[in-house]
Amino acid sequence: MPDTRLLLDTSALSEELFGSETGERIRQEIIGKVKIVPSIVIAELASFLIRKGIDPKNVIKRIFESCEIIDTTSDIAVPAGYLHASLRKIVPNISLMDCIIMEHARKENATIITLDSHFSHYKHSKIFRKPK
Repeated sequence: MPDTRLLLDTSALSEELFGSETGERIRQEIIGKVKIVPSIVIAELASFLIRKGIDPKNVIKRIFESCEIIDTTSDIAVPAGYLHASLRKIVPNISLMDCIIMEHARKENATIITLDSHFSHYKHSKIFRKPK
């Protein structure tokens, strides 16, 4: 799978936006590549920022200016439901949202950039770890 198309999940976006050490490694990884963000990730990020007391408007504006935004439609939702039901047998706490993100990545032929270990079940993912 080409690594020029990267799908950023909420954990990767938040680390990159706040400029942590891990965020800097993510920033280096995504430079010059097509960055894809599902609209549901924007919703989750907005919720996260608001709960932290941060107005999300400028952050969301920056994402819309620098990334390709994709919406969840039935051609993603239905296969994601099947994937979720299947993966729950081996990963009981995997979220439906993670499965939707995996389906978006599959359809977009993209590598998922994340800190979330649930994506280890998706072979085209790059999981960043925070330093200890």
